[in-house]
Order: sequence, then structure tokens, then C-alpha cells
Amino acid sequence: MSKTDKQLRWRCRRGSREMELMLMGYLEHGYQHAPAAVQTAFRRLLELPEDQLQRCLLGQQSGIDAELAALVQQIRTAFSAGA
Repeated sequence: MSKTDKQLRWRCRRGSREMELMLMGYLEHGYQHAPAAVQTAFRRLLELPEDQLQRCLLGQQSGIDAELAALVQQIRTAFSAGA
């Protein structure tokens, strides 16, 4: 596992178990195969404050840019499908 992978895994750790499962699920099953722009969006998503990230992942946040919104929808869909 590369240093970057370890850093991303650490940044996916959150106070909410549900958020952590969603983020880790994407990191393990989608991130490596995603285009560079989507990988960058995921790293940007992880930089959001905890409360804003939680609202995004729960579908309660509006006003984020289209790239992040598309990624959040992808993560939510994969999580609800059990990926």
C-alpha cells in the first residue's frame, strides 16, 4: 500500500460509522478505477468539514459544485446497493 493510499484511508476515518463505511467503500471499490478528475474530486470531498461532509453524504447538502455532487451521488448509490 502506497503512502498516498494510507493517507486516503486515514482521511476516510470519520466519527460516524455510516460515513466511514461509505467513504471506505468508495476508496476500496471505485477510487482506483476512477478517472483522475474524479480521484481529485474525492480528495476534495475528504477536505470538507465533518458536518458538511455528513450532510452531503446523507443528501441534505446543496450548493456543492457539480463534480462533487456527482461523486456524492455515485458513493450514495454504491452504498445503498451494498457495494
